[in-house]
Amino acid sequence: MDGVAVYSTFDIRLRAVKAVEQGMPKGQVAIAYGIDRSTLYRWYFNYQQEGIDGLYRECVPSDSNHAERVICSAVVMRKTSYCNRSINGAETQMILTSIFKTLRQRGHAGTAVIVDALRTFYSTKELPKLPKTLQEGE
Repeated sequence: MDGVAVYSTFDIRLRAVKAVEQGMPKGQVAIAYGIDRSTLYRWYFNYQQEGIDGLYRECVPSDSNHAERVICSAVVMRKTSYCNRSINGAETQMILTSIFKTLRQRGHAGTAVIVDALRTFYSTKELPKLPKTLQEGE
């Protein structure tokens, strides 16, 4: 993807911890990096205790199939809906599936958010950003 920086998980952890060290409030850092505050506190604690080594993630077990479980419904949908008949169709489905999955993980009703985004685009000619994770009580 042109113009989009791609960072490893380690890079994100290091950048977040460095932002805290430079005086940025932890709450703002957590929002900026799209992480839970408790995650940032854990990263920062690990960094204080172990230095840069504390930011490395333990190895994921080889029998972990989390990624497969996450995409399973999208694969089933593709296979049961006559697959994709073109490259454009496959790319469109990939993008829409990603958006709907992200919205669901953030606690939003995907269809409502998409309809609102299309209404905004129709009136302003600009697409709004995806909403953040819903906090309890919202």
